[in-house]
Amino acid sequence: MSFIAIDLDGSLLNDQNEISKENIKAIQYAEDRGFEVVISTGRAYFDVQTICEKAGISPFVIGTNGATTHSKSGKCISSITIPKDRVESILQ
Repeated sequence: MSFIAIDLDGSLLNDQNEISKENIKAIQYAEDRGFEVVISTGRAYFDVQTICEKAGISPFVIGTNGATTHSKSGKCISSITIPKDRVESILQ
């Protein structure tokens, strides 16, 4: 399987925080040729989902700086959390 991983920010979004029509066409072009398109970003999944829904695409999403992975259908494939006691010690 071949895939293309794309960050959302300056790589994909325009000034309105939307995926441009040109980029949507490029994503569809890649998918039509057998590439799996993956959004890889520091953003949370719900933010990515909102942007992608508006663009009419549903890619795999690696979000929260790699802490979560979601399928094309939105199912959480993996989630890495920080244990509560570790968070408390960091905050102290």
